[in-house]
Formats: sequence, structure tokens, C-alpha cells
Amino acid sequence: MQALTIIIQLFFSGRVARRYGVCALLTVVPLAVVAGFLLLAMFPTFAVLAGVMILRRVGEYALLRPGREMLFTVVDPETKYKAKNVIDTAVYRAGDAVSAWVKTGIDAISGHAATVALAGAGLALGWAWLGWWLGRRHELQLAPAGVAPAAETPGTPPSSATQPR
Repeated sequence: MQALTIIIQLFFSGRVARRYGVCALLTVVPLAVVAGFLLLAMFPTFAVLAGVMILRRVGEYALLRPGREMLFTVVDPETKYKAKNVIDTAVYRAGDAVSAWVKTGIDAISGHAATVALAGAGLALGWAWLGWWLGRRHELQLAPAGVAPAAETPGTPPSSATQPR
């Protein structure tokens, strides 16, 4: 898992960010998790669960974390460190607690593994939408500063949205 993460970070993460922007980094893993949960709902085996977990963890470290760090490039250092402290403590811990409660609630309603997997797919779709929304907001904040969007290739004239005013 660690070797795969390093390979992806070295050879793909930067290229994906440059070509498709932060939105891609923040949405590709949640969408892969949706597919993994749907696969898990159809085939509830340990091998599928292990594969989905490996995919999620590699994607978390190779794509999501670099994408999240890029979101902080448009804020001042003081705001960045305050926000990171809240995210790293309160948000992650609250997310762990809420996910445990949600799983317990789903188990109480329906003890079937497919129900849990389908609920996870729905939550991952919400996660993907949030990643896309944050990535778009980040790109829109960079546009007034004259920074070209990641999807434009070098050598092409900038679009009217990124031209200085």
C-alpha cells in the first residue's frame, strides 16, 4: 500500500492536478469508493472489502491529502493553521463517531451487509459532491488572481475569466 501511494504521488498526483485541477483530486477517490461500495453490496466478501479498503487508503494519501493541502494555498498562514487544527482534531474525531453511530443505526434497521454498503455508497456520493464543490470554489478563488485554471494547457491564451482586469 505504501509503495503504491509513493508511486502515485511521484508520477500521477501532480499531473492530475495540473491537467484536471483540484476538483479531480478531491472527487476521484470518493467516486472510486462509491464503485467499491456497490461492488461490496453485490459481492460481500472479505477480498472485495480488502480491495476497497486498500483503494481508499492509497487514494487518501496519494490524491486526497495533496488536494486538501492545495485548498489552503489561497488563505493566509494564520487561517491555514487554525483551520488545519480544527480539521485534524474535531472534524476527524466527529466523523469517526458519526460513522460508528450511522453503522450501528443501519445495523439496527437492517442487519444485511448490502444495506450498509449501499448507505456507504450514498455517503460517498455526498463526499464526492463536497470535494467537487470545494475544488470549484478553490479554482474560482484563483481565477481573479490571474492564475490559469489547471485544465488549460501551456501555450494557449488564457480564457476571459482569468485575464487580469
